[in-house]
Amino acid sequence: MEENNRSQSNLVYTGSDKDDLIVRSEHLFQRGLELIETLKPESANSKSLSKPAQNTHGLAAKKTNTNALEQFFLDRGSSLYHSAQFKRAIKELTNALRSNPNSEDAYFYRAMCYFNIKSYDNAISDFTSGIQLDPNFPDYYGGRGKCYFEKGDFDRAIKDYTTLINLSPDKISWYGTEGKSYKDERDRDNISIEVRNRMAAYFGWRGRCYFEKGDYDNTINDCKLGLLLDGNQGEIYFLIGVAYLRKNMVLEARDNLQVASKMGVEEANSFLVQL
Repeated sequence: MEENNRSQSNLVYTGSDKDDLIVRSEHLFQRGLELIETLKPESANSKSLSKPAQNTHGLAAKKTNTNALEQFFLDRGSSLYHSAQFKRAIKELTNALRSNPNSEDAYFYRAMCYFNIKSYDNAISDFTSGIQLDPNFPDYYGGRGKCYFEKGDFDRAIKDYTTLINLSPDKISWYGTEGKSYKDERDRDNISIEVRNRMAAYFGWRGRCYFEKGDYDNTINDCKLGLLLDGNQGEIYFLIGVAYLRKNMVLEARDNLQVASKMGVEEANSFLVQL
């Protein structure tokens, strides 16, 4: 039996009530719109209770101010998103956007839902709406870049990943002018592991885009930057190895493929037996 417990209410809905709940929530939405029209802006807004959610794509939702009705649907939508019920989540997040067309959290979560059901054009549209609301929030670009990558539009993906890296508040500040050496090794220790892992992933994704375009030099450069941040990513070693192989640099390819193999990347073994 499914339960949906809400922190802001004493009500508990069970699985047998879920169809009725959908109908009632639509009715509540209409009543709420009427109620909000009578409220002053100060009382209609409240601090968002939504948690900046980490997800498998390395992106995080943004905290924004919300009105009560928007928050109701946003909480339901984000909960369904985290339960991988993406189509149901889209309906709730659409209701949140009907309540507040400028809800950045709703655009973010709905875009991620569209991404997970491979509706990339709709995801791109929602990430773009988020960018229009706040062009300085890096993870909108990360999400949109991943969509472009999946669509095979590598030039746009590279552009978004470049913007993401440049905008990120945790941008690596210890690279030299060519972005290849630390200014102070101690600086690395002052950056959290989580931030380093995320930034490594950003460089890795841009490297993948360059690889798909046949630009192996930039692939290797970006992947090496990623490994400076997180040297435990076997997939990045694998990508470097294959890029070197495409450049007919067999020794360099073997070295990186061997590291990838030791890290559990099984695909590396099929290349190594041919070297």
